[in-house]
Order: sequence, then structure tokens, then C-alpha cells
Amino acid sequence: MSNMKIEQLHYFREAAKWQSLSVAAEKNYVSQPAFSAAISKLEKELNVTLLQRNRRGVTPTSVGILILEKINDIFNSIQDIENIARDSN
Repeated sequence: MSNMKIEQLHYFREAAKWQSLSVAAEKNYVSQPAFSAAISKLEKELNVTLLQRNRRGVTPTSVGILILEKINDIFNSIQDIENIARDSN
């Protein structure tokens, strides 16, 4: 089992959204090297390449797109949990 963290999933999601590691890192108030390292660690833990990197930025690979869909489901579920908790008070 992987030791992936929510933060890594969030960073991957942000990189795919902004199609840039540096822009995504800046938007998340994280240094670009730390941001990139977190995504690289996630790729290593999953043993897949999630992002195609080039000079113009990044794009999700085909497996990255599939994983991104699941990550979006996870974050939607987290939002649902927060809404339930908020509404119960």
C-alpha cells in the first residue's frame, strides 16, 4: 500500500489544472522544488507517470487523467463530509 498523502493528490490536481508546476506551486504558496518533489514522490509511490513535462508546462498522461478523475471524487467526498458536519451544528 502506498503512503500517498492528500497534499500530494491536491498538488497533482493543481498542476493539471494550471498546466504548470511553477504556477501551481505559486498559487499554493509552496516552493516549486517542494511542489515538484511531492508530485514526483506520488509518481514513484504509484509507479506511474502522472504528468508529461515539457518546456511549455505539464499535461496529465492518459493514466494521470484516470487518476485525476478519482482524485476529484475524493475531494468531492471530502467537501460532502464537511457540508454534513457543518449542517449538523
